[in-house]
Amino acid sequence: MNGIRWLKISSRWGGQVFLYSVALILILTALAKVFSAGGAARILARPDPVLMLDLRSLLVAVAFVEGGVAAYLLLAPDRRKKYLLILWLSASFTLYRVFLWRVDPGGQCPCLGSATESLGLRPAMVDLMLKIVTAYLLFGSSLLLLSDLLASRCKRPIGTQPQLQGRS
Repeated sequence: MNGIRWLKISSRWGGQVFLYSVALILILTALAKVFSAGGAARILARPDPVLMLDLRSLLVAVAFVEGGVAAYLLLAPDRRKKYLLILWLSASFTLYRVFLWRVDPGGQCPCLGSATESLGLRPAMVDLMLKIVTAYLLFGSSLLLLSDLLASRCKRPIGTQPQLQGRS
């Protein structure tokens, strides 16, 4: 029984830290995208190699998605839905990178537009950092969702159906 209680406490506290850190990351990346989209770099008029939309429009659209997800993470009460939303977003980022690798092997994600140059950062370093962030989002949300599901399953009496609503 102590193991279940520890799982519940650690997933709740660790989950809050994870959710706040993800919200901060998404706010920062959204701001970088908006900053880049407002610039005059020629690359912004080029089509994205995967989605074939001009990079400026794509950066603005993804910035709005990231900002919306960050707002949901900070304001919504349902923890399980938050984990699912992060899982969906990180899976989308991962899928984009897989297609980018397929279309342009060795190509780097234009995820932050020209903000990397403005900050004096090497594109390869930023690309690696964003891969690590995507892995953090993907694995963190998966593990916390699994932990939340196991904790709710362990406290449910044997033979009853699981609740469809998430835990706050």
